[in-house]
Amino acid sequence: MISVFFARHFRFFVAGLIVLVLSSTLAFPSYAEPDKRGASGLPLPRFVSIKGNPVNLRQGPGTQYPALLTFKRVGWPVEILDENSNWRKIRDYDGDIGWIQANLLRGKRSVVLHQNPTAHKLRKRPDERAVITAYLQPGIVAELEDCDGEWCDIRVSGYRGWTPRVSLWGVYPHEFAEK
Repeated sequence: MISVFFARHFRFFVAGLIVLVLSSTLAFPSYAEPDKRGASGLPLPRFVSIKGNPVNLRQGPGTQYPALLTFKRVGWPVEILDENSNWRKIRDYDGDIGWIQANLLRGKRSVVLHQNPTAHKLRKRPDERAVITAYLQPGIVAELEDCDGEWCDIRVSGYRGWTPRVSLWGVYPHEFAEK
């Protein structure tokens, strides 16, 4: 009697477990696939920044496709989602997706400070009690130097310091984890 009950419910348990595993795998953001590589051999997705000014974000991978918007700021961070030999499919801070010529992007990393009701605090060390060296407004673009745990070292307008990683768009939670 117990074995029949167990066998009948075991099938439901296994089916439920399979559904759970598949749904949790699909629910993770794209950066959960660190082994995916693009045509360049570099990992996908990854963050880079805009090299030129102005740079058109196009509907498809070619100049024959219409421009969706124009980036007018050198150093603006974007996330490469896909690539072919000369074009990169990117997403920007606002969630816009389109294609940019590869030669208009650079590997130098930058980040954007998230929207916040108050200014972000830039600290001398990666510690909530460390001296505040500057207050930074949301939307500012900063150069990413390094990250250590939950803190990232950034440089902006002559200031350099640490801010919480969660305050930034342009760096993944798993990056710099080897420290």
